[in-house]
Amino acid sequence: MRRLVLVGLSILMLDVAHAQDRKLGTVGLDDRRIATDPRFAAVGRLNRAGRGFCTATLIAPSLVLTAAHCLAYSRSGKPIPPDRLHFVAGFRKGKYLANRKGKAVRVHPDFPRDAPVTINAMRNDIALVILERPVTTVRPIPLDRTDENLRLTTPLTLVSYARDRAYLPSVERGCVVRRVEGRLLYTDCDTNFGASGGPVLTERDGELRVLGIVSGIATIRGNLRRTVAVKAHHVLDASDSE
Repeated sequence: MRRLVLVGLSILMLDVAHAQDRKLGTVGLDDRRIATDPRFAAVGRLNRAGRGFCTATLIAPSLVLTAAHCLAYSRSGKPIPPDRLHFVAGFRKGKYLANRKGKAVRVHPDFPRDAPVTINAMRNDIALVILERPVTTVRPIPLDRTDENLRLTTPLTLVSYARDRAYLPSVERGCVVRRVEGRLLYTDCDTNFGASGGPVLTERDGELRVLGIVSGIATIRGNLRRTVAVKAHHVLDASDSE
């Protein structure tokens, strides 16, 4: 993990790491449970060339949203070929609702592929995987395009796969945004290794929407850990053209 100082309304010291980092644990008490809501079927594992996994979400029949850093090999930083990315929707103990290879990827143009893990990198840590064939058996979860004040007011739901529950999706309900910095949402949602790319969801009138995706963990003021998510609609509107 790398250390940096952010200067804003106050000066904060942060340790930052992506949620692929095997040294990470959960944020605070672990409030995650096994996900059973069928509406979460659009959330799946993104298997990365046989070298680990991230979490991803089907947002349109041929489009999967995830973290940009998930699309590169962890050690070399080189891009993973799209056809070595496998999105497995609704994965549960070896069973799944859909399994598709990637055909192409769209990484946010301002994401620094070879840069250290920093807050600036996290701001653009978002990408699309374009699938080889549309998924027609799973209902996608669209993006939440709200610009309302989210701090402490909107209950969130985080769905993810993680190293301590790799074969079942975990869910935490009722976590909130504690701090907003432009495109970044500092939440108190629990996360662990493998949760990178996991959707931070809102719910309005019974409809789920993707507010953001998990990039990593920031430790502020010495020991206060926050799960950092990137706002989906501010940095990635490419899905509109698909």
